[in-house]
Amino acid sequence: MPSLWLVEDDRTVGFAGLAAVAEDAGVDVAGFLAEDDEPCAGDLVVSDPTRAPKDLLTQFDHCRHVALTHRRDEPFVLRTLRSGYQGFLLYSTPADEAASALRRLTNGDAVVTSALASKVAVSGARLSEADFWPGMTWGLTRRESEVLEGISHGQSTHEIAESLFVGDETVRSHLKSLYHKLGVSDRSAAVAYAFREGILSPDAS
Repeated sequence: MPSLWLVEDDRTVGFAGLAAVAEDAGVDVAGFLAEDDEPCAGDLVVSDPTRAPKDLLTQFDHCRHVALTHRRDEPFVLRTLRSGYQGFLLYSTPADEAASALRRLTNGDAVVTSALASKVAVSGARLSEADFWPGMTWGLTRRESEVLEGISHGQSTHEIAESLFVGDETVRSHLKSLYHKLGVSDRSAAVAYAFREGILSPDAS
């Protein structure tokens, strides 16, 4: 059976927890992956795409790559899968689901955590990456998404308007609309909801 490797830079509780889950699931844990290690073809390499070395996938292109991260915004998930990852798990993925996912991955399946699978499948089937934006599945327009990102960065109405080349009243109109769609009443609530539900991520670029 293929072994599981953890990327050395990711010595976190979440990665240690996944190693324990893997052992309980009967998946051999090889340890933390160092530059001089030589994983076998088909071995699982687990990394957080937000911190993984840029050449990780090309350097170990004979392995199967599994993302373990806190980020769950759909554009990021789609980009990660398109870049070459065969699995996508969250730190919040239940242990029993993670164990099942690892077993399936060692058998050659592709796996996305159930919390995201449906949305990602529908979005990926219908849209190209260029046509996708944060909050689309919540009904936000592209411009409303841009306004939401602006307020998440602490920009004022006027600053957002200048960056989008529109008037202040247009931004206020977008704010009113996105408040209604997200079921909130002000900026702080909208940003909190967006982070909590994965529409935006605190470290999104």
